[in-house]
Amino acid sequence: MSVSDDVANYINAINGSEVVMGRVLVLMPFMQSLLLPEGQEINSAFISEYVDPAGSRTYESAWFFSAAFALEAHNFLSADMFDVIEFKSNIGYIRTDLSAYMPPAEATQRSRMSVNLSFHTPAGAIFGGGTHWGTLKASGVNCRYLYDVTRTVFVPNLVAR
Repeated sequence: MSVSDDVANYINAINGSEVVMGRVLVLMPFMQSLLLPEGQEINSAFISEYVDPAGSRTYESAWFFSAAFALEAHNFLSADMFDVIEFKSNIGYIRTDLSAYMPPAEATQRSRMSVNLSFHTPAGAIFGGGTHWGTLKASGVNCRYLYDVTRTVFVPNLVAR
């Protein structure tokens, strides 16, 4: 099974729309060719989304991961704004907020999860160095996927500075 197939299965599992599916599957190869160094390939994805107080689902960003880099497509359904940051041994802080969800229990429609984390960059402040922040959100069954990303991508790369 290809990475595109895995991502398509993930989007189906979280009940993502055909529009979400189409946009993510177009962005993956584009962002890989634009932002990743030679030899790095996208190996997974996560869709950051939340349910607003009126009950509508809002998609914020699409995150893609290689062995060493995280790529984010901000407002991915309506904008072309992308960034990339190295996460390998580069995460300094993780904060997790949970509501109606406690892993490893199954998520329900009411489940919510968010993860805030910091990435360190060595460049001077004039070049955007210092600390950069990322936020990923999930509702319903997507909480399990955010939990998996947190445990397999972020936690192993948490380092003290």
